[in-house]
Amino acid sequence: MNRRGRIPGPIQKNLSVGNLDNLQNDNISRWISLDPTSSGWTGADPGSTGTVNALTTSGDGVRVQLELDNNAERWNQSSQNGKRYYRKIEGPNGALTFADKFSIEFLVWRHAVGANSGSGNQDGSGVVVGIADASCTTDTSDVEWIGVGCYNNIASNEAVRVQTGGDTAITTETEANCRRVYCWIGPAIDDGDADGNPMIHKTAVYNLDANNRVLDSADPTKQVHEYVGTDPVYVFFCPTFYSGSAPGGATDTDTTWKIWYRVNFAPDGFLPTYVAGDSPSTG
Repeated sequence: MNRRGRIPGPIQKNLSVGNLDNLQNDNISRWISLDPTSSGWTGADPGSTGTVNALTTSGDGVRVQLELDNNAERWNQSSQNGKRYYRKIEGPNGALTFADKFSIEFLVWRHAVGANSGSGNQDGSGVVVGIADASCTTDTSDVEWIGVGCYNNIASNEAVRVQTGGDTAITTETEANCRRVYCWIGPAIDDGDADGNPMIHKTAVYNLDANNRVLDSADPTKQVHEYVGTDPVYVFFCPTFYSGSAPGGATDTDTTWKIWYRVNFAPDGFLPTYVAGDSPSTG
């Protein structure tokens, strides 16, 4: 990726979320550690599931402890009924909207499994991260989202099971040695109706091993929800399950995840100025 594509124009300091505040003079955008317990995040459980027994953060990441009896809970293309944490993404001129030309990346590492560890003993718990409109703050079945879910895969070698997609469709990937996941979410672009309300057609993932070596990759069927262009963009985090078939003897879950994200924003959208001399656009 051309590093100039990450220059957000005039740099506004003291932004509350996203990586734009952390863009240094060397034009490098840096990963931001996702911490749903930090200032600016809101936690909501509109379905009153009570699934999250505890959620804490430290230098090891986000430690998530869930109620195993609630393992019928899902965050997928049809159901989003768990407790979620969310906040607006701030750009250089205030809240980022779907009309802004941006993309976002997530990096998820499973750092530690504190309960139900060992091949075949995992509990199906995990976390989903992504972006959405305001529906992520209240809805349990019609959240307009796109992102990636990472789970303790029950059947295989303590693997991380991956689901990527959104409210249109998801794709599931299982690799025996997967321990980490990289996810890219493409920009929102208006379609042929030219009404100013864009779609985010694509997300894609790399399944990585513990040494950040790629094992496989996937991208789901294109997403077709049309976002309202002027609506703010939320980043969200939801602890949940992919399966209700936990192995016998499993207890309440305890997994620690390290999660980062970074936002790449183009102030001049898809209308950059061509400047001779291999120079950045002046938009």
